[in-house]
Amino acid sequence: MDRPPLEAAREAALRLLRHRLRSTAEVRRRLAQREFELEVIDELVERFLAAGILDDRVFATAFVHDGARLKGHGRDRLRRELLALGVAVELADDVLAAELAPDDERGLAARLAAQRAERLGRLPADERRDKLSAFLIRRGFAPGLAREVVRELLDG
Repeated sequence: MDRPPLEAAREAALRLLRHRLRSTAEVRRRLAQREFELEVIDELVERFLAAGILDDRVFATAFVHDGARLKGHGRDRLRRELLALGVAVELADDVLAAELAPDDERGLAARLAAQRAERLGRLPADERRDKLSAFLIRRGFAPGLAREVVRELLDG
């Protein structure tokens, strides 16, 4: 016996959410990929939002916390990733401002640069500086911050 579409969509969405938190847009996209009708997706998302099962602020906060502290990603990278996951620009900026203070980001960049500098110890100073700056920029730190942190590390 076939299940009603709303029940099938609910089960599919709960399976997705068992693995990790997801944005509302992510859940919508994944359900659409499974070919659930838009009306079913809309109704399910409304119910999940009302019940607090989906909450983009909670998702973005956890994403920023994990991305910065566990993965060592900077503000620029975290912002790009949040936007790619469907979090609204204003919400992404608000959560980043609340969860990743400039001093915290600077400290994180300094720790990452210091760890990486140990592996680059035998390189000429200019090459070390370039490699460390490029490493931090790839991790999502602003170029100005990356250069500043590397200069302080190598000159200090």
